[in-house]
Amino acid sequence: MIKRRLFLECEVPSIAASLYQRTAAWALDAFVFQVAFALMLPLPPSINELINHPQNAQQYLGQIAVVGLFVFVLYTAYHIVLEKHFSTTLGKFAVGIEVLYPSLTWSAVIGRFGACILSWATLNLGHVMGYPNKPTLHDRLTATQVVASSDSFGGTPALSSASHRVFEIVGLGWVVILSGIMVWGMVKVLIECWLLMRSTL
Repeated sequence: MIKRRLFLECEVPSIAASLYQRTAAWALDAFVFQVAFALMLPLPPSINELINHPQNAQQYLGQIAVVGLFVFVLYTAYHIVLEKHFSTTLGKFAVGIEVLYPSLTWSAVIGRFGACILSWATLNLGHVMGYPNKPTLHDRLTATQVVASSDSFGGTPALSSASHRVFEIVGLGWVVILSGIMVWGMVKVLIECWLLMRSTL
């Protein structure tokens, strides 16, 4: 039987999860979906093809939107279902944290995921509010807490502290790599746009 803790069941004050742990957990959760998104995307058209056939750009953007929406739906279902049944996700379990709800209902879990999107919409300021181990914006809006966990996940015993540290490093490392890829992608797009503008002058 999976033990799902609520606020009222915590006799001893729980240790709040740090922003680093939460970031690592998110990165581990998002990794598979990011890879799936990249693999499902068709190859982008070349610059010359975009110049000669502008309609191909609109078609490619439409394909990105469809694939992105599909992956987002899967990601949403993943988070909501796991937090509803286990109070955690695979990423959170890997770094040793879980979510405490005042009442673990479907509406509460769905509401928290919606509040998480709001934190992203603030350009991550909602998440930064959690530094170093304070409630984030979506924690405050939904009266939830993210704390250190000692419970099992699906019958699997909790991992050791050393394992948690390893997964934290892996998760944070992926955040750094992903950030680097995004920055490089933005720079590449800007350079290509600049070259395109020069070619049309």
